[in-house]
Amino acid sequence: MNRTTRILLGVLALLLVGAVALFFSTRPSTSKGSKAITVTVVFADGSEKIHEIKTDEEFLYGAVKDFITGEDSSYGFFITGVDGVEADSTKEEWWCLNDGNGEMLMTGVSETPIQDGDSFQFVFTVGYDF
Repeated sequence: MNRTTRILLGVLALLLVGAVALFFSTRPSTSKGSKAITVTVVFADGSEKIHEIKTDEEFLYGAVKDFITGEDSSYGFFITGVDGVEADSTKEEWWCLNDGNGEMLMTGVSETPIQDGDSFQFVFTVGYDF
């Protein structure tokens, strides 16, 4: 192995270590123990249903799995229905997961940690432009 190859491998190893460190330092933390959260479901007509949930789960999926439907994918759990209302992907319908302020989350339902007092929204959405 020549010197250039060793240097290149060293740089790649440092980048990999840096990427792993960044992942672990920026990933959302979980909280063990009992917590109470609020999940608001916003339907296509604008009506809402509020779920007050008490749970020991650390991630949102475990707390809401009784009223959502979907399927596991390589990206996590893909939500297709909430409270019995199924989205039709042929009509560009989908369920958007938001935080309590209405901002779309960048994590899926199975990767979203929950803390006591958190609130979330499942919003029935039409169209893939956002």
